[in-house]
Amino acid sequence: MKRFIFCSALSGLICISGCSAGLPSPSPDIDKPFTAEVKIKAGSELVSGNVTRTAENCWELTFTEPFALEGLTATLDENGTSYEMGGFEAAADISEETASMLRLLAEGYDSAAKNGTFSENTFTATTEHGSCTLALGENNAPSVMRMGEANFYAELSEWTECEPTVTAEEDDFVVE
Repeated sequence: MKRFIFCSALSGLICISGCSAGLPSPSPDIDKPFTAEVKIKAGSELVSGNVTRTAENCWELTFTEPFALEGLTATLDENGTSYEMGGFEAAADISEETASMLRLLAEGYDSAAKNGTFSENTFTATTEHGSCTLALGENNAPSVMRMGEANFYAELSEWTECEPTVTAEEDDFVVE
């Protein structure tokens, strides 16, 4: 009788552990505001900088290398792309076909965060400029993004989630 109970219990444990092993793990939520250091290779160009994502399609990249671009800040938002350096600011009328480094980074990351499929620690998504993979590193922090068709590669490090930026419109307040 003891042998029957032991075998039944053992069979039950094997069944339970075997059944749960086949379930896919949920994908981490990367659709968050963050800051990170970034190294980007697009074609033959190499740059480094600090990137901030405040929301989907709201990005800022401040270049630290090469020296000629050091201190230049590119901003991408619903108004398009603008550049600022040393107090001077300029808007850029970049056509949809033009793929700037910041636009490719934003497009790939936002597509992976919103519509990507997750498998083996990597998000895969399709973007306007081709397929994109976004690999997660330590603590599920995004670490490497590739867009082969666009010849684009980015390494993210020191990824830190930050609080969402709240902006208030004048119409949001009622004064009585």
